[in-house]
Amino acid sequence: MPFYTIDVELSPGEKKDFEFEFEGNVIKELKMLIPSGHQCRCGIASLYGSEWIAPKKDNTYIKGDGQTLTVPVDFVFPDKRQNKLRIKAYSNATKYNHTFYIYLTTGYAEEMPNYSLINKAANFLIKLVSKFGIRGT
Repeated sequence: MPFYTIDVELSPGEKKDFEFEFEGNVIKELKMLIPSGHQCRCGIASLYGSEWIAPKKDNTYIKGDGQTLTVPVDFVFPDKRQNKLRIKAYSNATKYNHTFYIYLTTGYAEEMPNYSLINKAANFLIKLVSKFGIRGT
């Protein structure tokens, strides 16, 4: 189960948009440390391409001051081995640099307890639809 720490340092008025490559195809845990001093003047978000993961709502950012947030993530990436998490961040501060810290734990879908059952069910449905087709009402 790979574990990563991503430091996102921002100068006053700076915006960042970059990709972080990781091993695995599932985010098991995503934590964000927002150190004291941010005073909600800085925001951060994680995406897969253009799909917003945390927060879920498009064009919104996680903000705070002196908090560590555990962000619920239910996202399986399409690639089996290597994937990229897109990070967007901004600072509206006028005087000081600010840093966000992201703690990312990743893994593989096949390690998840119900993966085998879900995979078998999906394959069964694919065969069923292939054999009989889909009929609308």
